[in-house]
Amino acid sequence: MSHFTVMVVGVNPAAQLQPFHEFECTGNDDEYVVEQDRTADAREDWETKTLTRVVLPSGEVLSDYDDRFYRVPTDAEKKTIGPITGTGCGQGLSWCSKDWKDGMGYQTRVRDLSVIPGAKEIDMPAKQVYPNVAEYLEAWRGVSVVKACQVPVLQGDHKYGYAQLNAAGDLEKVVRRTNPNAQWDWYRLGGRWRDYFTLKSGGFADSARIQDIDFEAMQRGARTRARTLYTSIALGMGGSIPRLPKTWERVQEESDNIEQARESYHAQPEVREFKDVCNKLGRHFESLSDWQLSEDEYVEQAALSAIPTFALIKDGQWYERGGMGWWACVSDEKDIGDWAKEFLAHITRLPQDTVLSVYDCHI
Repeated sequence: MSHFTVMVVGVNPAAQLQPFHEFECTGNDDEYVVEQDRTADAREDWETKTLTRVVLPSGEVLSDYDDRFYRVPTDAEKKTIGPITGTGCGQGLSWCSKDWKDGMGYQTRVRDLSVIPGAKEIDMPAKQVYPNVAEYLEAWRGVSVVKACQVPVLQGDHKYGYAQLNAAGDLEKVVRRTNPNAQWDWYRLGGRWRDYFTLKSGGFADSARIQDIDFEAMQRGARTRARTLYTSIALGMGGSIPRLPKTWERVQEESDNIEQARESYHAQPEVREFKDVCNKLGRHFESLSDWQLSEDEYVEQAALSAIPTFALIKDGQWYERGGMGWWACVSDEKDIGDWAKEFLAHITRLPQDTVLSVYDCHI
């Protein structure tokens, strides 16, 4: 869900990236995959989780997605669902497409509890629905169960984890197989940041020896591009980039939840105008909150960012500016000046024939 840059120092960059793969996505069952005991977490989940169920007037308890609660959609509902059916929800509807085993073949039907008069939704403790924790894990969490007489098949059903039962049929342990150092699920040399390095020869590359890279030219180019962009946005907004009454950080501090914060932030006329100007320039993901600085400050910030990537792999260690999450949300992010200083300290004393490679990583 997020792309970010990683610079790998030295030869065999693929081998250096491998210790940081996300096993659940890559499926590479190698020496970096470990078994984690999740027994206590599984039991706590079973003991505290509540599940939505439907009680019929007869007292029978059903899953809230039992086939009996689905009916043929009306013409209006068919228009809402649209031509691409499958399984989904929207505009107050929930639908599912499959063979309902009633002789009608593959059909799309909508979920509607009223098809059984008197049906009532309730919340029930998970351990009441599934009296056995192993049954809960298998049915609700999709964890494969291994009986006492069986051995986990790590290249098959139990590759990503399993629940082991003892001779009495009770849960003995729950294992999750994962790489705790995961940082990426796929990568590509250059990728969205193709031609990252400016070379002294005048060309560009994604991988090069330090002695061939023109770092000063990279910074000069960054300054030029930043000044041009700053000037273009300022002109589009009447000559200057306005200071916000409330930055995104301040709005978050004053809001009860993220939805309220977004509404409050984007309600500011300066934010709306800035977004319109940036969209016209093809800069769709800029935030006015990040532009609360002078032109010279912005230009120098761009120069600081010209060489450092978001993360660095050197001598088997992973260094990063912050924790990359989904949708490019970064936690514990370091100031660009501090990160640039830390980053450059790692590479400025390297031998001139050291190879640097920049990868577009995804997580």
